[in-house]
Amino acid sequence: MENINEDPLPECSFTISGKIVPVQQEKDTLIAVDNVELNEPAIELPCKPEKPSDADCCGSGCIPCVFDIYDQEIKIWERECARLRNKAVPGEDDLFKEKSMLSELEYRKFTISKVWPETGDTNRYRFKLPFDRDLGLKIGQHIIVRGRSLNETITRQYTPITDITTSGHFDLLIKIYRDGKMSKIISHWKVGDEVEIRGPFGSLEYVPGKYRYILMLAAGTGIAPMSQVVQGILNNEEDETFIHLLYGCHTYKDILMKKELDEWAGYWNFSVTYALSQEQGKNYQYGDKVCERRIDETSIQQEISGKTMDKFMILICGTRSFDEDIMKCCENLGFNQKQIFKF
Repeated sequence: MENINEDPLPECSFTISGKIVPVQQEKDTLIAVDNVELNEPAIELPCKPEKPSDADCCGSGCIPCVFDIYDQEIKIWERECARLRNKAVPGEDDLFKEKSMLSELEYRKFTISKVWPETGDTNRYRFKLPFDRDLGLKIGQHIIVRGRSLNETITRQYTPITDITTSGHFDLLIKIYRDGKMSKIISHWKVGDEVEIRGPFGSLEYVPGKYRYILMLAAGTGIAPMSQVVQGILNNEEDETFIHLLYGCHTYKDILMKKELDEWAGYWNFSVTYALSQEQGKNYQYGDKVCERRIDETSIQQEISGKTMDKFMILICGTRSFDEDIMKCCENLGFNQKQIFKF
């Protein structure tokens, strides 16, 4: 196996005619390499991807795991450095001619066409696609976004919230964290910027009608993958699966995708309960079902009461602590591992 800890190149350096020189060397100046004076622009190499810590892995068998992603990122970085070092200039990317819009092992650039706030700390970002092309995802799949700062390369996984059949664009729902490394990059995104994306990834294999009920247990931006599944079911007239979403947020104003949730609630086979952990005695929108507490074993029991257990599929997505707690609740209630899927 290739040793990914052996750096083939300095982490941030410039190469001149195939020769590596320190990053401190000024660009576009007269430089001597192997006793030969060269006067040509330096080529800036990308910074090496950041290796995840053991704490970054949740240990629940995610596909791909953060360490799998890191291994892929190292290989991609090495190829990019080699291409630049050898002065190989790739042809212009023409996504209109590509069979697939995405590649698992190659980053492709997508242009931001719109940015707008969802809540106080969460934005929607719309990316352009050819008018007659969709992103090419299956239900439950996500993408990897790469961001670069002056001395770091950061990657994060996001699930588009647009229906997988939508052509012409796709949307990402992203929360901005005050001290988040990727958030510091994303907070500067604006219309016209190009963002590097690869994919698709994800191991959910949804089969219409396999389960009578789907219980979705989500918190915060964990609504994103759920929204993709919901739209896939509701837009399929032959899929009669009942969906119930138990959605945890701090307050009513923190609910994401509220407009879409209201629209989906108009379908006969979709319903949602909002579990608000920091709200009390507020007048909510007419028709909303709200419980003023966290999602726990009792609230899950109430949602499945009177129904046959083996006809359920459980989908889970939230923070790491949320996922761990909810997994334990579901196991305590008697659901088996084959019925539970964690995004």
